[in-house]
Amino acid sequence: MKYSAFRQALSGAFVTVLALSYALFPGPALAQTSDVGVSGRIVVRTCDFASSYQPTQDLGRLSLQALARLGVGQAEPSAHDFSIDLNCEAGAKVNATFADSQQPGVPSAFLGPTAESTTKGVGIQLFRGTNDAPISLGTGTPPWEVTHDAPGGPLRIPLRARYYRFASDIDAGKLTTLAMFTLTYL
Repeated sequence: MKYSAFRQALSGAFVTVLALSYALFPGPALAQTSDVGVSGRIVVRTCDFASSYQPTQDLGRLSLQALARLGVGQAEPSAHDFSIDLNCEAGAKVNATFADSQQPGVPSAFLGPTAESTTKGVGIQLFRGTNDAPISLGTGTPPWEVTHDAPGGPLRIPLRARYYRFASDIDAGKLTTLAMFTLTYL
C-alpha cells in the first residue's frame, strides 16, 4: 500500500470515528481539566490536662533557723509531693522539659524567686517522682522521658519540691516561684 492510499484510508477511518461520535453524543465536543484536592492529617497521640491537675502548690512553712542550717546549694530534707495529672491517648510517648519562668533560657538547678517574693537567698528545687533525681531546668537540658507507651487514660507525672538555699545571705518572707514545663509527644 502506497503512503497516499494509507493516508486516505486513515483519513476515512478518522471521519468515520467523528461521525460515529457525533451520532452518539450530538453537540460540540468539549474537554475540561480540573484538580481534585485530597488532604489528611498525620497526628501523634497526645494528652490533655486532667480535671484533677492543680497548677499551684503550697510547700507550707520553713523556719529561717532550719534554712540557716542548710549549706548554700542544699535543699531541705523534707519534700512536698505533687503531680501533673494528664489524660492520654493509648500509645502516647510523652517527654517533659522544665524551665524557670523567670529565666527560661538559663540552665539552673532551682526555681528562683519571682518579683513578688520578699524572702532572700531561697528558691525551690524540683525532683522527678519519688527517686529524688533533681530536674535540670532551662534550655538545652535533656528531656525527661515520662512514658514511651501510655496505657490510655489517666497518667500522673510525679514530682517533688523542696526549699533550696542558693545564697549565703538569707531572710524570711514570702516565696513564690514559677516553673514552665513543656510536654512533647513523639
